[in-house]
Amino acid sequence: MFMAGMKQNEKLNRIIGWIPTVKHTELDPLLKDFEPHLEGVYGCFNPNLGGETWLKWLQLYSLYQVKEISYEELAARFEPFYKENGLKDFMEQQRDWRRGMHNNEQMLAGIRAAALLSSAADAKSHWAKYRSLTASRQVWPEIGHARQVKLVSGELKLPAVGPYEYSQEVLEKVRCKLLARDAGHLASRKIATRETR
Repeated sequence: MFMAGMKQNEKLNRIIGWIPTVKHTELDPLLKDFEPHLEGVYGCFNPNLGGETWLKWLQLYSLYQVKEISYEELAARFEPFYKENGLKDFMEQQRDWRRGMHNNEQMLAGIRAAALLSSAADAKSHWAKYRSLTASRQVWPEIGHARQVKLVSGELKLPAVGPYEYSQEVLEKVRCKLLARDAGHLASRKIATRETR
């Protein structure tokens, strides 16, 4: 708990040269360029469809990273390729995923056998592991993959507004609340600093 205090965390991070882990702590001037930004753009595009689409993305993105092509050129060159080859590569990726499911089945069969053959005290732990892994490696991925295929094939329509989209009014309210909170926090911090002197 000692290191979770603002002042102690600031002191520790000055000594070790690291970014503070406690909110509202002062960052060492040397590390200012590495200050985390908690607002930004959410990832919403996954070019990793496997096959030629993924290779084309890696090639073009590498050129973009070293500034051999602009963002506009990256988009102009990748979009037609993505539209022409993406679905084929995506469906092959789904078949590859399905071909690998038997490995999960073998692993689960081993855990199930251990549960069936173990004593009553040990069986509880094995069955809990079996249920957890069945859900996380077989059931939920299958549901996710089936949903993706339905989205790609057009069987399932996306809602008009994504879950991460907010109206301008909501964004402004959040911005005002954050500014008010930060102003109040800074004022209380200044008071606390004066009291400790």
